[in-house]
Amino acid sequence: MPERLLEPKPLSRPLKAVDTLLQPVMYTLGGFKSDSIQETHPWHIQEIDPELVNPELSVVIKGSAEERMNSHKLFLFHAPILGGWRHYTLLEAEEEFHIGWVARVRGKLAQAAVHRLRIDNSQVRMLNGPEGSETEYFAVSPNGTQSNLDMAGAGILGDHQFPDIRLL
Repeated sequence: MPERLLEPKPLSRPLKAVDTLLQPVMYTLGGFKSDSIQETHPWHIQEIDPELVNPELSVVIKGSAEERMNSHKLFLFHAPILGGWRHYTLLEAEEEFHIGWVARVRGKLAQAAVHRLRIDNSQVRMLNGPEGSETEYFAVSPNGTQSNLDMAGAGILGDHQFPDIRLL
């Protein structure tokens, strides 16, 4: 894999400010649970070429039968109080990283992206998606090279298993 092709672009200060202003809204959409707020917004997503991802360093998660597929592209799958997805997987890398994914629905590519927010510790929670979906998650070091990622746990939002681990 060529070096640095997966390198996430940093967020601008105005977008960081918008993230801060949206925290109370995300807390509300999360159902006021004592859990991490969901931190993914459209400006955090950086599209990538899925061919750049090494599957040997990735974790593949199948969607959950308990979740439903929204027929729109709005953010509602991230809002539990509006029927959003609740099942998550805890993923772990050896050092700070950015999480990336190649998502497929019924075998068809839906999205290939890397999250622009850096994970400063070694763990992150990601939503599983609905039945019929499959997501290949991967870790990208801040310099843009892929590193090994492992599954470290699973749960349902609000279960208080990993309340301090970020949810992206």
